[in-house]
Amino acid sequence: MSELLARAGIEEFPKHWKLLNASHKGLYSLNFRLRAAADIHSRPNALLYARDVKEASFVAGLRNLPVLGGKNSRFIFEMHEALFLQHRDLENRRDWRKTLELERSILRKADGLVVTNRDIADIAAAELGYTGPVVEEPNGINERIFHALELFTDQVPWPGENDAVNLVYVGNMQHGKGVQ
Repeated sequence: MSELLARAGIEEFPKHWKLLNASHKGLYSLNFRLRAAADIHSRPNALLYARDVKEASFVAGLRNLPVLGGKNSRFIFEMHEALFLQHRDLENRRDWRKTLELERSILRKADGLVVTNRDIADIAAAELGYTGPVVEEPNGINERIFHALELFTDQVPWPGENDAVNLVYVGNMQHGKGVQ
């Protein structure tokens, strides 16, 4: 992350950043938008960081409002998926081109891009026209909760034909998430 901040002209990680907690997406979004607007107004060189398309679009728009003083701010977008690909691949979803244009407009205004895998970075460049700095940060795990199991050993052998097998997957198996 420090490399991306440096390439965006930011010398150090902002110590005043705080996590926004909310038990509902709508409350989180409202809290995020209010704080982003306040920060861009009160800090002429604000660093704004968004991980959701709607919030990123809001932040990108704030930078164009001279009354808020956002033109000197920096904006980093953390992209977990190419949302337009999900919309394009859904049956009866005709508005995927609007999503494509929304993502393009966000990336035109982003000073930096954080992606969870190389495929997303490639899509951002090839399909969305992004040419700025990119940092790849794979999704992390908490190894105290999730850890590799010692499977298929003498102590934990392969299941038999009639044994119950439980499979667990956490996440979305969508092309836009880089699952390919």
